[in-house]
Amino acid sequence: GQGHPLSGHGGHTTASPRLQAAIGHVQEALQRQSEQISQRPAHTAPQALDEIRVRNQALKQVLKQAADSPAERATIEIVALLFQSILTEERIPPSVRVWFARLQMPVLRVAITEPDFFASADHPARRLIDRMGACVMGFSSGASEMGDALEREIKRVVQVVEAYPDTGRRVFQTVL
Repeated sequence: GQGHPLSGHGGHTTASPRLQAAIGHVQEALQRQSEQISQRPAHTAPQALDEIRVRNQALKQVLKQAADSPAERATIEIVALLFQSILTEERIPPSVRVWFARLQMPVLRVAITEPDFFASADHPARRLIDRMGACVMGFSSGASEMGDALEREIKRVVQVVEAYPDTGRRVFQTVL
């Protein structure tokens, strides 16, 4: 692939320090929320998703206020919309959507620092989200033992991505 003409060589930009700090703060909040949710009975997951969606709207405003440029604000908006569509995807079990929600900040970080995230469908972060979604939708809710194994793997992938916040696309490429 030739890469995107706008991305230049490597095509990396950096998020403003204020936005980086806000992303870190929001990520911790989302992690805390999903840890609390994961301790509840499984049947409460749909209600938990509503809480996450409401929280997401508030957190999006926090991020946009921390953003320094229109480009950063647009990126926050687009990534939020992407995750909004995942969080409302009925074919993904609610308990799994809770984990998908935690990828939002790592993905936002990459989308801000690597402009080809939007330009290229081959970007590892986009491929990872697509593959996770395709795997989950490929299982009928009847196959619960397979579903449990898949859910454990999704948790593992999300936790690995969260553990390496500064590696950009590399961590996504590795877990892919």
